[in-house]
Amino acid sequence: MELLTSIRHNAILRALPDRAQARLCEAATSRHLTRGDRVWARATPVGGVALVCTGVVLVALPAFTQGADIGTDLYGARDLAGLDDALHGIEHTTDATALSSVRLVDLPCSVLLEELSFSPQAAMCVAKEIARRSQSVARRLRAQSADVERRIAMMLLDLYATWGDDDTSDGTHHIPLRLQRRDQASLVGTSVETLIRTMSKFARDGIVTQDAEGTIVIAKLDALRSIADRTIGRATTAADV
Repeated sequence: MELLTSIRHNAILRALPDRAQARLCEAATSRHLTRGDRVWARATPVGGVALVCTGVVLVALPAFTQGADIGTDLYGARDLAGLDDALHGIEHTTDATALSSVRLVDLPCSVLLEELSFSPQAAMCVAKEIARRSQSVARRLRAQSADVERRIAMMLLDLYATWGDDDTSDGTHHIPLRLQRRDQASLVGTSVETLIRTMSKFARDGIVTQDAEGTIVIAKLDALRSIADRTIGRATTAADV
């Protein structure tokens, strides 16, 4: 029953008929991961799609030059990770890593794709989800030409839009993901040192802080939006990457 409940929490799987959901439950396997464990590695065969039940998973592309990989997406509770690879590839094109304690349900590609082929409603949900995530990745890639402050502001606003909650007692806005600095740097394609320098400036300006538990706190949401929306006024320099 717990597995079926997890499946029905995802909009795509919920759109499948009861018979298909029951079949997925029979074929599914569970995994419990700790921070740093690989969900999958690039160039390995795609065996299934991972339904995230708890925790957060980072998907990353290899860097174009020497340096850290480029984070392209985050998956949290109720998300299906690896669906794009399952649809069009034999091998994974990315790496996926647990950013926290993660509980996953692995759904075999053969079963999932067959059931999706019989359900136009679920297939439409797949198309919408892939389009939404593709637009998010495209937005991040376009932002690479912006200066680093703008890129980080855009990243924080994206995280807030997806994961954030508001503290009505003091008017602050929280992103309770507990991302390490290297994870944040990966999501904007910059160095850890540059990210720390920029986040320290945001903290001095009273815009964004990070508490002892790693939660990002946005104190001035409008100011952060102003940074993200500003016209690029100078070329990116070596200090920005």
